[in-house]
Amino acid sequence: MISYRPAIIGNLANHKFSDKMISLKIPHKLLELACHDIQFGVQESALNALFALCKHDKARKCLNDLDAVEKLSNISSMSAQNKDLDKESYQNAISLCKNIIKCLKNKN
Repeated sequence: MISYRPAIIGNLANHKFSDKMISLKIPHKLLELACHDIQFGVQESALNALFALCKHDKARKCLNDLDAVEKLSNISSMSAQNKDLDKESYQNAISLCKNIIKCLKNKN
């Protein structure tokens, strides 16, 4: 069930972002899942949710305050953590990371 939570948050962020999400530390939790969860599906869902959050100024500021660019730059270590990871999923995750980083750098 936990793999669906980031997806639900990402869907919510696509439609409405609120200060409550920041007070609940949702960007922080998603970043932690994206970088450190042992289940690749959870990581991928968290990356999608982070990308959705990047549409909102307050979320971008919060993610930059959390050093998200630096943390996501190191995401390539996922391949070493997950030997069963297929190449397409891995490339998708790397692409998401690059898009999130680009968004965070360009919209400060």
